[in-house]
Amino acid sequence: MLSSDAFNCFAGLKLLQQSDGSFLSCLHGAEPDVRFVYCACAICSLLDMWDVIDKPSAVSYIISCMTYEGGFGLRPEGEAQGGSTYCAVAALFLMGEISALSPLQLSTLTSWCERRQQEGFSGRTGKEPDSCYSFWIGGAMSMLGVFHDSDGSSTRDFVMNECQNEKYGGFSKLPDSYPDLMHSFYSLCWLSCD
Repeated sequence: MLSSDAFNCFAGLKLLQQSDGSFLSCLHGAEPDVRFVYCACAICSLLDMWDVIDKPSAVSYIISCMTYEGGFGLRPEGEAQGGSTYCAVAALFLMGEISALSPLQLSTLTSWCERRQQEGFSGRTGKEPDSCYSFWIGGAMSMLGVFHDSDGSSTRDFVMNECQNEKYGGFSKLPDSYPDLMHSFYSLCWLSCD
């Protein structure tokens, strides 16, 4: 039997899912995007209660966020970006729906992820590597089963030798920058995958 807290959580998830399969972050004054689909999937996975959301429409929404480049934007017709690509792939992975991607979509997505690697990973086309995208892109590649195709040693060198701050500790976003908690966290997350 569900506790009243769990029931309230699931009732809230149902209210936040939109007719196109997307989710809002809150009922009023919020825009739907793939991050909140991922959050809903994480909740359903943790509590093993998938019947409270409309999975087919969530899968359809995620796929509608795939761009011509092969990555995922936050919303349909958005720019492919590392964080939104991670959220899309993770949501599909948690739902057991990676196979909803066609072989061409899967190949294009894998190629997009692989093209983000320079020494570390960049989050978007034409951008410099940033330590947090080592995790966002590396994590997506791991769920796709292609993490082994990335160049782990160059990413490790970038994270450990370029972004780790010997004076203050922690990791920075870019070489020769001050460390911060977020980039330290995601750098450690990538290192745990390697």
